[in-house]
Amino acid sequence: MRFITWLSVWLVCGSFGIASLQVSAQQVPLRCEVVTPRTNVSVQIVSNGYPKPVYHDGAYRWIEGRPGERFVFQITNHNGFAVGVIPSADGHSLTSDGRASASHPAYLIDPYGTITVSIWRETLAGGRELYFTSVDNSLAARKGDRRNIGVLGVLVWQLEDRAQIIIPNRKDGRGEEKSKAGAPAAGDSDRIYNSQGIGVGAGQYQSNQAALTDRYRRVRVLGTISIYYDDYEGLIRAGVPIHQPYPLDRRRSNPFPGEYKGVQIPSDGK
Repeated sequence: MRFITWLSVWLVCGSFGIASLQVSAQQVPLRCEVVTPRTNVSVQIVSNGYPKPVYHDGAYRWIEGRPGERFVFQITNHNGFAVGVIPSADGHSLTSDGRASASHPAYLIDPYGTITVSIWRETLAGGRELYFTSVDNSLAARKGDRRNIGVLGVLVWQLEDRAQIIIPNRKDGRGEEKSKAGAPAAGDSDRIYNSQGIGVGAGQYQSNQAALTDRYRRVRVLGTISIYYDDYEGLIRAGVPIHQPYPLDRRRSNPFPGEYKGVQIPSDGK
């Protein structure tokens, strides 16, 4: 059943860019991005080249993470003006040290542009890759602050000319990786599920050059986007409907779905 479900997810969310698909009653209809009307900015969490499916649970949006799994934020600005975005993980900023705040440095996204954020930024030269790990090994726990483990966020600023904001020179978020002493690697030792669930860790160092510009100033906060996460067992414990059957809408039934090929009486087996 999980194979069928994930096959349908690959078809809907994969690299072919298919927006929608007719699915059977046993498959799960999923979206792969989260967007709020106030921000008009969409966020996808991408792993292994594919956006992760998003499970709807009332006002909450969930994704499933797996220990050792690397991921990135893919953020798209659908507005006709520039925005600044401040991503966060477990309540901690990905652009500055400490608890996430609207005052932290932001990435610039041009009108209708897209950027990829793949690191906890340490300096303008780079930072450490994002990956799911055990709660105890998460960066938030290592900083002594477990209060907000389990949520990824993006705060969106509207921008106008003349201010300071961090922008990446490379929008694909990729860079040369190099090991650094003391940096936890996203290895097989993290592929262990436990009752605590998972958190976000800071992995190997990744070059990702950023620069400052005085082209824009911040006007107002448009809103925030929240994506909650846990491992498979954690989603089940939380009651997230990850296997919710697709509702069969009988109004889609077609009374004449095929071409006439003559009358065929079903055999009674005689």
